[in-house]
Amino acid sequence: MRILLVISALILGVWDTSNTNQNGSGNSIYIGLVDKFYDQDEFHVPLFFKEGYDYAIIDKLKDSDSKVIFRGEFSRRTKLYESQCKLYLESKNLDTMLVLNKLQQVVDTVFRNHFEHYDAEIQSSLIASYKIDPGKKPFMLISKSGLNRSDLKPGISFTVDTTYRNNVLESNNQFSSYSWASGKMSVNDNIISYTSFGDYNARKECLYFYKNGIPTDSVINDYLIRELYPVPIQDSDHMLYMASGFLPETDITWDMLIGINPATGKIKYYRGNRLKQ
Repeated sequence: MRILLVISALILGVWDTSNTNQNGSGNSIYIGLVDKFYDQDEFHVPLFFKEGYDYAIIDKLKDSDSKVIFRGEFSRRTKLYESQCKLYLESKNLDTMLVLNKLQQVVDTVFRNHFEHYDAEIQSSLIASYKIDPGKKPFMLISKSGLNRSDLKPGISFTVDTTYRNNVLESNNQFSSYSWASGKMSVNDNIISYTSFGDYNARKECLYFYKNGIPTDSVINDYLIRELYPVPIQDSDHMLYMASGFLPETDITWDMLIGINPATGKIKYYRGNRLKQ
């Protein structure tokens, strides 16, 4: 089970704050990978604080009288105050969501159950919960508000090509002791690729993006990714992907929305996994 951290924005400090105004999520589309509750047939996505707030205000969202929705051996779900969530969390456009499978196909439309505090064995988080038929193999949720299904065009998936990856590393004098992930795709006669790896000799953890084998963007000794999943929406000149990120040598993982500019090979981050309309 992925640990979905609402504090990831604070840990990383990588969000593109120009993509969300300071007064809240405004007219934006939320995009997130769903996670299933460990011991129930329900799903959830992470919530994010509005700019300027963090876990210090958690007591404003719930109190000792808050309703416990579920209590299990390893977890507890507590309902949050709707009015307070709207004040402190990016809560807009989460009520009605399109459900997509891993093939980027819309398989259902669902409605939010609750805003919750999910206290699991390893990590607690703030979430929005949904009832989804597991048989439809839900993978991603996208805000339905202001979005037509005709707006959804399948994104390009990265494919694994170990030989190409090794050639790119060698041509750039980069050494990989261990590879976490890599992939390549062809866009407008250019090859965009990435590799997430550790160089233990140099004591470096590296995430590189390349255009035609030439490095265009990088993250060094910060975080790595295990996978990039295409999103069937494009943001102007950026192709959108959900990245499964993690901090090396920890149990901290999260999913974040990023954009890749195929013309430059540069990446862009979206605060709170929201695309401004």
